[in-house]
Amino acid sequence: MAHPASHSDAAHDDGHHGHYVAPVSLLLKVFAALVFFTVLTVATGRADWIPSALHVPIALTIALIKVVLVAMFFMGLKHDNRVNTVILSLTTIFVIVFLGFTLFDVTQRGDLGNVDQMTAADRAYMMHEDSVRYAQTAAVTAALADSTAAADSAAAPSAASPDSTAAP
Repeated sequence: MAHPASHSDAAHDDGHHGHYVAPVSLLLKVFAALVFFTVLTVATGRADWIPSALHVPIALTIALIKVVLVAMFFMGLKHDNRVNTVILSLTTIFVIVFLGFTLFDVTQRGDLGNVDQMTAADRAYMMHEDSVRYAQTAAVTAALADSTAAADSAAAPSAASPDSTAAP
């Protein structure tokens, strides 16, 4: 059914000019870049010269680059409404911040095989017991030293030695 003459195409121009269709050559270039970054991720994960603490941040950075490529070209955000790009960007920033806080302790993590069954409360109790035993041992040692010194002074002759009693 035809539209009446009063409803011209110019009257319905609301900023949308149709859906953008990316050329196949561009999509193939983006696909090649994604394959390259996938190979790069595997290579950096297996590289011995990269500190192990950096493997996860490097892999996440490469993954972020791949996400941007997919979002811009395959999802069409490069030619879409800017609000969608802002929403995706803010979401990505929040994910990076939250993962960043999670990854702060990557270098502090140990081998899980070395974890013992003692809880922090048990360890604190044992440390308290050790300090009490140390204090008791120190008190007993000091008392023993005092009693030994008192016994030694009591056993010593109270009179002056014969050499010191010479007449002037």
